[in-house]
Amino acid sequence: MSTAINLVSVIAPATLPEGTTLQAEVDGKTVTVVVPEGGIGEGEKFEAPNLEEAVANVIAQNKLNVVPPNVIPVGKWRAALFACCETCWCPMFMGWCCTPVLLGQIMQRVNFGWFGCPNEVSSKPPPVCMVFFFVYISCLVIGAIFYGMMESGFKNVIITVMACFFLVIGTFTRHHFRRRYKLPPTYFGDNACDDCMVTWFCSCCSQMQIARQIYEPGVAEYEPFSPNGAKDGNGHISFANAV
Repeated sequence: MSTAINLVSVIAPATLPEGTTLQAEVDGKTVTVVVPEGGIGEGEKFEAPNLEEAVANVIAQNKLNVVPPNVIPVGKWRAALFACCETCWCPMFMGWCCTPVLLGQIMQRVNFGWFGCPNEVSSKPPPVCMVFFFVYISCLVIGAIFYGMMESGFKNVIITVMACFFLVIGTFTRHHFRRRYKLPPTYFGDNACDDCMVTWFCSCCSQMQIARQIYEPGVAEYEPFSPNGAKDGNGHISFANAV
C-alpha cells in the first residue's frame, strides 16, 4: 500500500535544467528535490516531491535495505574525525597520500568555488581537482629534482606558502560544508576556529571525514579517478532554499 508523498514548494534560485538535484530548507529541515521535466527558470516556483520521502516509501514498500544516493545526511557526521581506517582503502589512500586531490574532489562534488565557498546553483563547479592535482604533482616533482640545489630558506618559503594555501582552502571548505549540512563542531566550538584547528592538526582526517559524509559504499560509491569523486558519472550536488 503506497503512502502519500508531500510536495515541496521551491523558488528556483537560477535557471536549472531538468534533473538537477537541489537541497532546500523547509521548516528548519533540509530536504532534497529534483527539478521536474522541462527545467525551470530563475525565480519560478515549482513543486516537487521530497526525494527522501519518495525513496523511503519505495524502500518500505519493497522492504529494501538501502538509502537514497546523492543525499548527504544532515545534522550528524557519518564517521568520527579519527575513524580513518573504518572506510574503504580508496578514500583512505587519497586522504593520506593525495590530500589536496581529495579536497578538490570534495569541492567539485558539493559545487564549491576555488576558495572553498559555495558557488551559485546555476554555476558548474570549476576544475578544482585537476588544478590541485597538477599543483601537487608539480611541487613533488620539482622538489625531488631540485631539492638539493635550493637554499634552505627558499625551500622553507615554498613549503610554507603551499601549506598555508591548502590550510585556508581546507578550512573554508570544512566550515561551509558544516554550515550547509548543520554538522556539529569537533572540539573548539561552532565557529571557523574549530574548522581551522581540525584542518591544521589533521588535514587528511578532516578530508576523509567529509568524504565519508558524501561518498557511502554501496550507495554513492567513491571513484578515485573521477574529478568529483563520484562513480558512474554522478554530478555535483546543489543547494537551494524552499518557500
